[in-house]
Amino acid sequence: MDLDKTSIEMTVRSYFEAFNNSDTNALTSLFTEDGSIMPPDFITVTGSDQLHKNFTWAFTQFKFHLKHEIGRVLIEGTMASVQAHSKGNSTIISTGKTIPASPYRQLFVLKKTGNKWKITDYMYNSSENKPESK
Repeated sequence: MDLDKTSIEMTVRSYFEAFNNSDTNALTSLFTEDGSIMPPDFITVTGSDQLHKNFTWAFTQFKFHLKHEIGRVLIEGTMASVQAHSKGNSTIISTGKTIPASPYRQLFVLKKTGNKWKITDYMYNSSENKPESK
């Protein structure tokens, strides 16, 4: 179990490293073939081709500089979930302006495939306090 936990955490750390390095290929390789991202207020992106296009588009718009913290890791057989938090800033490519990024909380669902843990689903949202709607 400790080896699995270490491998799972390494996969999530690799995600954040590739994200900060705008490395579309590395990011896509961390997902299963049918992996998905569920961003807030956008459609779900599913499958390697769509994930690659999603990351490619994002990195033409922004350069991210995020620090992350891994929280709870749950493992059940060949499935796992990881809670994480990130904060930092991002640079708008078209203007070169650096702005604070919203702090985010993330949920990764991973599946063990052979010896590797791959991301099957990734969901995130802002952890900033939002005003209550009336």
